[in-house]
Amino acid sequence: MHFLTHHDVYTACTPSLHEIDIESKRDRLRVNLPSYDRVSRSSDDALFWLTATGIFLEKLVSYGGYSSDEQRKTFEFYRNFVVPSLGPRPTSGGHPATWKSFMTDDFTPLEFSWNWGSGNELPERRVRFSIEAIGYQAGSSVDPWNMTTTLQLIQRLGGGMNKLDLQWFHQLAGKLLPFTDSRRSGTPEPSPVQASISTMFLAFELGKGEPLVKVYMMPKARSFVSKRPSQQLLIDTMEQFAQDTEWVSLGELSKDLRKWTETKFLDPFMIAFDCVVPTKSRMKIYVRSSDTSFASVEKIMSLYEDPSTIGNGLGELRRLWEILFNEDEPFDSMRQLPSVEHETSGILFYIEAHPTSRRKNVKVYLPVKHYAKNDWNTAQGLASFIRQRNSCQCDLADRYLGALTQACRDRNLEETRGVQTYIACKIENDSLSITSYLSPDIYAELQRDMRLQNC
Repeated sequence: MHFLTHHDVYTACTPSLHEIDIESKRDRLRVNLPSYDRVSRSSDDALFWLTATGIFLEKLVSYGGYSSDEQRKTFEFYRNFVVPSLGPRPTSGGHPATWKSFMTDDFTPLEFSWNWGSGNELPERRVRFSIEAIGYQAGSSVDPWNMTTTLQLIQRLGGGMNKLDLQWFHQLAGKLLPFTDSRRSGTPEPSPVQASISTMFLAFELGKGEPLVKVYMMPKARSFVSKRPSQQLLIDTMEQFAQDTEWVSLGELSKDLRKWTETKFLDPFMIAFDCVVPTKSRMKIYVRSSDTSFASVEKIMSLYEDPSTIGNGLGELRRLWEILFNEDEPFDSMRQLPSVEHETSGILFYIEAHPTSRRKNVKVYLPVKHYAKNDWNTAQGLASFIRQRNSCQCDLADRYLGALTQACRDRNLEETRGVQTYIACKIENDSLSITSYLSPDIYAELQRDMRLQNC
């Protein structure tokens, strides 16, 4: 397998974030910005984001086994479509300039993922990245909900991708998103540790052929405008959408969610769907549980499955849970994880429905960003689990560790927690299919550097 070198794809060196010299790297990075962004400020900002985050993508796709051609196409898409949409570079104090994205806990508007597959099957597309596109007037009266840049990006994608299908987007945007000219009056301002009220994320999976695009929608902003609880708004929209499309499994799921919301069992807050032909798409509804015990996780993972048919998968999930969260203590399925005061605390799940099937599937996101010891412990523990589960995947575990350490070579992963955000697990054919989510943690890293400089 041929891996591209650092200079094959990511042609600039990677200094600390404070040392990025925009002018000296402009030509070497060959940033091709869209015509509407060809102004000095946005070009410099795009170059900052490319220099600061590009090494994550380069290492993930190279260690992830992408061919030379696939690596080049992936990085070209990232450079031309994603980077110009990340908005202004950080302030001199290392903070977001206009908008605190809900994408990650330090407000970096970008997250990568590495799909491990299951113990029986490897994925076709290993690397994915998700973004919240951010505008220069985000949060102002001109763009109060930071929707303009995302809508522009979707329009650009639609002009160049033959397989992009926006039927569901157009049907649901009018129900879940605020009007672009709606005002933020009466909306509480977020605290220093809270994100802004994000409305949309986009995710991209790149491999052979066209990128697969996914849209995420959050109704919280619409709920402020309409004066309706966001959970009720989401569930009402899903119920109506299920009726309009004669989608039985989504209708059943909506009724279950209404019941679980009323009993405070689960809290729905976001949906996502693939922008493909509807019969090949899926609807994912994201929920949180305040119960952080393994017993609760096991119960939710079994909501739509007979536990006897997923016994091996649940066993794998328990072993991984112990490695990540209970390494030094006897296992107790009823024990709660340590209390964390944060808007993303608790356990995250999605429940998935397909238009052509009555089945519903559940995926859990283990929040290692809150509850694991540190990033290195998380990576080593996960790699150990992968090796023990299937000896044929030992090389894959080594590749992940290589990608992570190279992408974070200026950081001590034993002192950080949050580069790896979630370890997501879904049971497929009674085996745990796993995905690691990673944040470049740009703002946290800048602020960490500044604290060290001031010591």
